[in-house]
Amino acid sequence: MSDEATAETDEHRSLQGCEPRDTPGPAARVRNWWHDRGSGAAYDRLDGRLSAYCAEFGALLDELDRLEASRGGDEPAVDRDFVTHVETLLDKSARHLQHGHIDQAWVCFHAARRVDLYGYEAYDRLRDGESELVRERAVEIHRQATDRLTGWRREAVSDLLLDRSGQVRRDPSVHAVIRARYLVDEANQNNHAKRRYLQRQLRYLLGLGIVALTVFLFGVTQVNPFAASDVTLPTFVLYVPLVGALGAALFGVRSASKTATSTNVPQNFTPLGVVLARVFIGSLSAVALYFGLTAGVIDVVDGGTLTPALLLLVAFAAGYSERLAPQAVERVSGITGRTTPN
Repeated sequence: MSDEATAETDEHRSLQGCEPRDTPGPAARVRNWWHDRGSGAAYDRLDGRLSAYCAEFGALLDELDRLEASRGGDEPAVDRDFVTHVETLLDKSARHLQHGHIDQAWVCFHAARRVDLYGYEAYDRLRDGESELVRERAVEIHRQATDRLTGWRREAVSDLLLDRSGQVRRDPSVHAVIRARYLVDEANQNNHAKRRYLQRQLRYLLGLGIVALTVFLFGVTQVNPFAASDVTLPTFVLYVPLVGALGAALFGVRSASKTATSTNVPQNFTPLGVVLARVFIGSLSAVALYFGLTAGVIDVVDGGTLTPALLLLVAFAAGYSERLAPQAVERVSGITGRTTPN
């Protein structure tokens, strides 16, 4: 290999965005943890992926250098503009990672993996058809789409990559493969956004539930509501919305893993906003039932005495059965989803 090619290879080994990153200190770890809402392993996972990818991409560039050198000639046989774009995306990914913006870092990393397909296309061209790296990537992408995608995205990937016989095209266009890869990445990012949305809801619900339970237990040690002689006293009434909020938080935790949400929900509602709405409606329902029972509008004991324990149980049940907030969120998201792309 010529000295020029060797120098060029050494340059590739220090790709922009692949420079060694300083290990985050305690302050940076706390900041990253906060930005990523408590996912402490997210930084290490992406940092490892970036490091491995940089080595793989550098090896691809080294192989392109070797093939070009074996052909001879003064003019480069491969346009290296794609390398600049990959470096820019890797640099952005590394910067987002250092600032704790894990989601943005993943988006840039996936974009870099799509652009590097131009490098695989160049490799196939230099090998004069002896390799089919682009087609191999197309086969991999199609299998991922078949396994993970549904609806129009799955059909679009098939239209881009398959021939009329239903097999992956022998010589697929690199632009079609990039577009198919984008559709798969977009679907994965949407699914990840939905999972993160529900995970954040769960954290907020657990936090509010712990706070409500702590306040309730502390209140019991000060003024025992179960021993109240008059259920209309303010010292007892204050427990009603508190117990309703506790019921709403418990039901929210139980149902969070079973909640189906569209990709429009994270765009239109914050997890904290939904959680506060659930807790507020649960508390309001508990108060409404309390007034209905004490006013005699609702009778659950057939004319018997309303005990403090019964009223608190009804308040908890009112909060626990709260479903209005999540249903309203999905309904509004469905309306806005008609004009918001998935």
